[in-house]
Amino acid sequence: MTDDEKPFDIPNSWEWVRLGDINTYSGESVNPRKEPEQLFELYSVPNYPKEYPAITKGKDIKSNKQTVEENDLLLCKINPRINRVWKTSNFTKNQSIASTEWIVVRQPNIHPIYLRYALMSPYFRKLMQKNVSGVGGSLTRAKPTLVKKYIIPVPPLSEQSQNFYSTIRRTSDFAEV
Repeated sequence: MTDDEKPFDIPNSWEWVRLGDINTYSGESVNPRKEPEQLFELYSVPNYPKEYPAITKGKDIKSNKQTVEENDLLLCKINPRINRVWKTSNFTKNQSIASTEWIVVRQPNIHPIYLRYALMSPYFRKLMQKNVSGVGGSLTRAKPTLVKKYIIPVPPLSEQSQNFYSTIRRTSDFAEV
């Protein structure tokens, strides 16, 4: 990565990384209708404001979904002007799945709360809104092929988990860009 690509200065111990380079998620599609009586934890865009996935039988889910695991980050690609990033949890023992309207980000070496903050930051939101497809309004979508090229600042893991809020304050540009 060149210095010209770096939008602001970060502490020397931090690194700029491309989202696609750190994302270890490899999508696995599931057809819930093949298991009509099985219950699923469904992370859908309509359930995001409730902060809890829908618990739904396979027969009631109309399309293929993607599997997710605890601490995955779901970055909503539909209408990216609305800031929606969801950290998955294991609310039940049911299989967790997500709508394909989410870009799944999995990175076990970055604290999920820090990563969620990074993906919700004003800096990242501007990137998300820059290159969208669709006719406008609620029909716009972020392009996953471009999102994976976006860069985020990442502090050492010890700084991410020990004192999260002071870590964030170390670079005001991140929060205000």
